[in-house]
Amino acid sequence: CAVQGFFFTFGIYAMYSYNAMLCIYYTCAIALKMKERNIRRLVEPTLHLFPLAVGIAASVAPLFYNLYNPHAWESWCTCVPLGCGGDDGILSEFCVPGELRVFQITQLLYSAMFGLFFFVVITALIMICARVVKVSRQYLVLVKDQENMPISVKDSMQQSIMERIRKNHEVT
Repeated sequence: CAVQGFFFTFGIYAMYSYNAMLCIYYTCAIALKMKERNIRRLVEPTLHLFPLAVGIAASVAPLFYNLYNPHAWESWCTCVPLGCGGDDGILSEFCVPGELRVFQITQLLYSAMFGLFFFVVITALIMICARVVKVSRQYLVLVKDQENMPISVKDSMQQSIMERIRKNHEVT
């Protein structure tokens, strides 16, 4: 049961933190317009190491405190200490208070991690959306300016507009 709980907990927290790191990658590429070479050199090692560290940290602590226990009505493991997970809110005489306290601290830390991941994802998506809206507005201004120009100037302007658009979207 400890092995199953360890790998399940590791997988869940590594997955959510990898999703958050992927959002950070897209934020660097799109919103911050970082070049791919700089992302690979400066950001990517952290983006790979952080989820592994979070997954290991989240799954090792319950292992040391024997918090991976069989579930009462399923063939699954839970982090609740044995005898402490009564549905009626009354703790059984088999509940070890020290393990219950460690469990409560662990649950608080897990909730804080999920909150951090949620904040990172939402912030990254807001930054990406703001960048896309900004580039779209710039494009609309350029197109509107081009419509008011004479035909001879319009052809040469169209090439420069396309160059500016390509440059804006170079890293995407």
